[in-house]
Amino acid sequence: MSVFLVFLNIISFFSLSSAATETLTGSWQAVGYYYENQFIQPPDPQLTLTFDFFENGTHRLFWRMKGESTFCERKGTWRLDGDQLFIEATWVNPENGPQCSGDPDMKVGTKTQSTVSFQNDQLWIELPFANSIMIYVWDRISVPIF
Repeated sequence: MSVFLVFLNIISFFSLSSAATETLTGSWQAVGYYYENQFIQPPDPQLTLTFDFFENGTHRLFWRMKGESTFCERKGTWRLDGDQLFIEATWVNPENGPQCSGDPDMKVGTKTQSTVSFQNDQLWIELPFANSIMIYVWDRISVPIF
């Protein structure tokens, strides 16, 4: 009987661990993207791009170039329905740098729907790009960088 209980505990542990690794909640840092089946490193290694998803259904998208004081930040809401991620920007930091004005993600009211998946402990977010799909690849980080 005790062997059976140990077996059930082991199964429960791995089930919970698997579910925990496949949750969107937490902090993520972009490490590159796939375009036309080719992995591409970030174009500028000085760029730090993070996405934080909070349990209350809010998010924070933030990017900055290392060594620079300017940044771009927005907050909003998120909802996951199956593999579909729905995001709406509800606030844009008034202290954002001038480069943010050209970024469509940094506009209040912007709504997006993307397909998400978890591959090898990474978050993959698919976005339409030209006539193809770009997949942003994110690694989980323990705490937000900024």
